[in-house]
Amino acid sequence: MPSSLHVLSHRLLIVLALIVSAFAFSNTAAAAGANPQSSVTVSDDSLKVYSDATAESSLVTTLTKSSPVTVRLRISNSEGAWCKIEMKPQQDQLNEGFVHCSGLSGNLRPQPKNPEAAPTSDAGSSQTSPSANLGFRDDINHCVDAPIPPKLQASGQIYLVPIGGFPPVALDYLRDCYARRFGLDLRVLPPIPIDPSAANDQRQQLVAEPLIAELNRRYANLASRPDVVLIGFVMPDMYGLDEPSWKFEFGQTSGRSGVISTARFIIGYGQRADGNLIITRIRKMTGRYLGRLYYGLPANSNPTSLMYSELLGLEELDAMSEDF
Repeated sequence: MPSSLHVLSHRLLIVLALIVSAFAFSNTAAAAGANPQSSVTVSDDSLKVYSDATAESSLVTTLTKSSPVTVRLRISNSEGAWCKIEMKPQQDQLNEGFVHCSGLSGNLRPQPKNPEAAPTSDAGSSQTSPSANLGFRDDINHCVDAPIPPKLQASGQIYLVPIGGFPPVALDYLRDCYARRFGLDLRVLPPIPIDPSAANDQRQQLVAEPLIAELNRRYANLASRPDVVLIGFVMPDMYGLDEPSWKFEFGQTSGRSGVISTARFIIGYGQRADGNLIITRIRKMTGRYLGRLYYGLPANSNPTSLMYSELLGLEELDAMSEDF
């Protein structure tokens, strides 16, 4: 990357890292003083555990009444409410699966996994550190534990990718946020560098199209799958070749892949935004891309919707709610 773009990226990285660290500290401290979560146990005499959120999937095991489990996600579909659970490990048997939530008793609020035990995938494991577990409560920043409306039904896997030094801890927050709010199973992949072909030193910006192409190349085995969504995140400012006259773009998509630049979320109209506003803007743009790439929602004319068609700048982004 040209040196001038590197300096800009470094400065923005410091700002975002400080903001995320502050959020992590304050909210982890708050969570530490909260009442411990109540245990979740099987309430039915027997409860079937499936490999996916459907009775058509393979049977993993059958649990007996009072068996302890941990709820990781809650998903609603045509077969009702499903809970993705983690069970006590047993030899030669999967220790997680899906059950009907009605067969459980206790606090069914999803609990994030230990960040030191990151999930594995065909693209490798997420390289996170203990500090990545931000401990955000469900009532903070609209990351609420709510059932998925019937219109928001989809399947597949969503991967978030830090590009060029983007802090993975921010993506860990987004992963936990949407797990709580929509019951989605997002995963954070190992970071990738910014390809030199994506840098336009004359404009002091990155180019969106080469960023998406490099994202798809680095994770070709995932990008080739029709059920996978890839979203990359970069710090430097960005524009697109499809609209070269535009001064910048918040993000761009191609197929089921996309990339989001957070530069304008931090420095907009010559002023630096506060931490709450920056996190909110990142979350809104991520939600917008989940609506487009994962749920397949069309653009609309409602300026308060995440799918508003005329997203031209921060004024429109800040006016949006966090609903589709």
